[in-house]
Amino acid sequence: MTFRKPERVAADLAQICKLRPTVRDIVLTQDSYTRKHLKATAHAIERLGCRVPYNLMFRAEPWVSKEIGQLLATSGCTDVFIGAEALDDEILEVLGKGINAQGAVSAIKTLAEYVNVTIGMILFVPGISSDALVRQREALGDILPYVEAIEPEVLTVVNGSGFAADPQRFGIVLNAKERVLNDSWCFGLSHDIPWAMADQKLGEAWVVHNTHMEEMCREYVNARYWRSMGEVGENFIST
Repeated sequence: MTFRKPERVAADLAQICKLRPTVRDIVLTQDSYTRKHLKATAHAIERLGCRVPYNLMFRAEPWVSKEIGQLLATSGCTDVFIGAEALDDEILEVLGKGINAQGAVSAIKTLAEYVNVTIGMILFVPGISSDALVRQREALGDILPYVEAIEPEVLTVVNGSGFAADPQRFGIVLNAKERVLNDSWCFGLSHDIPWAMADQKLGEAWVVHNTHMEEMCREYVNARYWRSMGEVGENFIST
């Protein structure tokens, strides 16, 4: 993996600050920061002293600590987006995230002391148990006081995955064979691509789960997501 040099990133922020002094924030994103590279980048930004408010996107890494949170805050970071995707180990294993739920919860709580935290979650994941859904709701209730917002997706699966190659094996029935389901980087199912659950009981469990999720975190989520999930829910159960 190749990272941009921290000094180059800091210089870019300084140039933006000079050209557009009223800029509100900048988003720094990386497929996967290492602890060393993130610290070096934050230190480089802090040394230049331009204090451009910036947002950061990264994974819920096990090395997230109070030191990291404080360093981000002093370098000008105001918001962090963590693509947790799920808060249960069974679900995370299906997604192949390479992180565990405890680590994700710890990272969220730690960073929330220093910056605003938004988390990304995939609301629908095929092939998991009802118990996993219950555990995820419990974990979500635990971290809600620490987050500013939640940005959910209905379902996103990276191209080349087993699901993208054979969705039916995961209990998904696509009702519009002529639709192209792949875009430039991911495979997604949403309200505009009709689909259903092959297993009626699992479909019902997901409808209940989504209802509970909305009740718990309605104020943290843009209303359009719930509208989208409502439309998807109409196709959860095969008829």
